[in-house]
Amino acid sequence: MEEKLISFELAILSKERGFNERGVNSYLSNGELTTIYGEYPAPTQSLLQNWLREIHGIDLSIYSDKNPVNALNAGKCDKFYDCLVKDEKGNFQQLVDHKTYEDALEAGLKEALALIK
Repeated sequence: MEEKLISFELAILSKERGFNERGVNSYLSNGELTTIYGEYPAPTQSLLQNWLREIHGIDLSIYSDKNPVNALNAGKCDKFYDCLVKDEKGNFQQLVDHKTYEDALEAGLKEALALIK
């Protein structure tokens, strides 16, 4: 099992929102993933999720859903994953019908980063 790195799009957005923790991986300005020092940190999804919770008070919860909201348009799949984003004020945003856990988490991370001004 391997943890998934955030996408290049999220790397740019997270750096704009103040995330600058350097790890093994980063992205060059052209979007290429590298192990040399690149312009944008490329943390794992879970590290960015932890940063959002510890620094900004934004919680993300991923859960499986066997009854997708948009079942007719989602295609054939046994279950889907939803993401619940809770900001520091207790407001909730639900993102539904993702085919994988990692896709739901990526969507939630993007939504959470958008909450940071």
